[in-house]
This record gives sequence, structure tokens and C-alpha cells, in this order.
Amino acid sequence: MDNQDDTERNSYQDSDGKLLKILYICIFYLIYSVSHIALLCIAILQTLLNVFAGEPSTTLKTFGASLGEYVKQISVYVSYGNTAKPFPFSDWPEITGASEDLQK
Repeated sequence: MDNQDDTERNSYQDSDGKLLKILYICIFYLIYSVSHIALLCIAILQTLLNVFAGEPSTTLKTFGASLGEYVKQISVYVSYGNTAKPFPFSDWPEITGASEDLQK
């Protein structure tokens, strides 16, 4: 009888874990949708800075690149490619070794 109780308990935990994963996927999909608005704002700001100040912001270049990496992490998570949850459950992605690429 104990075996059957353990099986029922494991089955419940599995379904509870699946429901939690579905909830996380919904939340991260909403964040993913908002990130497109943030990218549009960055593009508009960078264009205005380029036109009126002569060059785009290096800080916004770096943030845009890290935002792209974050969107990639969300895509991998919601498609079940990885079990590691993106930010805010892990660190914000840093762009390393790409400073030369961002200067071009």
C-alpha cells in the first residue's frame, strides 16, 4: 500500500511541477512580448542620438546586445531547450568579448 501512496504522491508532484512550468512559460512569454517594445525604444533613441549627437550611445548598444541575449534565453526556456529560468531567476546576461563588435 505504501508503494501506491508514493506513486500517487510522485504523480501529483509531477503534475504540480508541470503546472508551475506552464505558469513560468506564460510569464516569460509576456516578458518576451514587452522586450519588443523595449527594443523599439532603443532603436528610436539610438537613431535620434545618431542624427542629432553624431553617434549612438555605447551604453544603449551594450544594453541592446544583452537584451537580445535575454530574449534568446527566454526562447530557449519556453521551447523546453533548457530548464534554467532566465532573469530574474538568474543573472542578467552580460555581453563579454563583444565590445569590438559593438564598436563597428
